[in-house]
Amino acid sequence: MLFVWIALWTTSALLMATNRKSVAVRWLSLVAFCGGTGALASNFDGWILAWLESGLISNDREKLLRILQRGCSWISYYVLPYAFLCFASAYHVGAIPFSYARKLPIAALLFPVGMLAVPVTSNTPVHFGLLAIWAIPYLILGAVLLLMKRDRHPADRRAHAVMMAAVLPAVLIALFMNYLLPLFGVYGMWRYNVWPIAFAFVVFIIALFNFGFLGVQLLIERKRLDFSLRAITSGTAMLNHAIKNDIGKIKLFSDKIARAAEPDQELRDDIRVIGSA
Repeated sequence: MLFVWIALWTTSALLMATNRKSVAVRWLSLVAFCGGTGALASNFDGWILAWLESGLISNDREKLLRILQRGCSWISYYVLPYAFLCFASAYHVGAIPFSYARKLPIAALLFPVGMLAVPVTSNTPVHFGLLAIWAIPYLILGAVLLLMKRDRHPADRRAHAVMMAAVLPAVLIALFMNYLLPLFGVYGMWRYNVWPIAFAFVVFIIALFNFGFLGVQLLIERKRLDFSLRAITSGTAMLNHAIKNDIGKIKLFSDKIARAAEPDQELRDDIRVIGSA
């Protein structure tokens, strides 16, 4: 799960670094961050046991680390469905009426925050029965919103297909492994999330540099265009300044030659043509 933690947090950081102005990108970044936090919680388990065996930590320190581990689990289990639903709503603009979509992040936060008031369990990181009541509908509704999106332009359709390939399989498999199977007493299947997440990470990296992912490549191209325009503007200003200097010299010396050519009418006419030009 170490790879999952690094891959998801890397994805989250890249999304925020390249296109943080996009609301949908910010929500998807939070989805990746929460998934990585869940992987971090699973890594904590092995680290704590190894540190105890080697004597690097005391029992009191172990309790603190267990609290931190449980907090990482809560972030993963509670915030990920919420962030995914908000991402789907922000990505598929118009699927939910604007007045409701604007209130969705606040209204949907009720259940994740309410889970914090539930007493801590001794055998499992969360109460899967209560969690399933709202988390599974959140994830299913988010998936439906993504599947409902239709684009007319071929480039938009390709970008949507790439996003779906990177996000939807990983989320649906996590829905099955992390939220559905525990209801039937099957725990620990989250270990198999490493494969869909690895596939999603590969798709994301390839798309980032070749096709674009949620407008990220478009942003890079726009930066290149801005740089080119600045270079052109700067070069034009330098050329304009140089031409003005040379024209000033031509005018100055034409006037000087004209005064010296007083007797020669033909030469004066030629100099007048130069001055006019």
